[in-house]
Amino acid sequence: MDVQGPVSTPQKLIQEKKFVNLLYEMQLLEGARTGTTVLGDSISLRNYYEHLYHKMGVTKEQVRNSFSYYHSNPEQMSQFYQWIIDSLRQDVYELNGPRE
Repeated sequence: MDVQGPVSTPQKLIQEKKFVNLLYEMQLLEGARTGTTVLGDSISLRNYYEHLYHKMGVTKEQVRNSFSYYHSNPEQMSQFYQWIIDSLRQDVYELNGPRE
């Protein structure tokens, strides 16, 4: 197994909070995906990602570089994913909670 050292900070690094929000949105997309579309929609998954990047004001290259940078620190990424898991659990709780 190759052990990769720290990755240098990219010029246009997506800040942590925005990056975690982006990962959260990406997890929602991946959870809804059926092959190359989202829940059988005729719009490709790639188009959903392009819309997400545009909405968040980032480029595909920024996402790729920031992903590599943050993934070079497994402890930090573990914390990011724990926040995402907790947020998804909260969403499920709220969706399944009692109706008023």
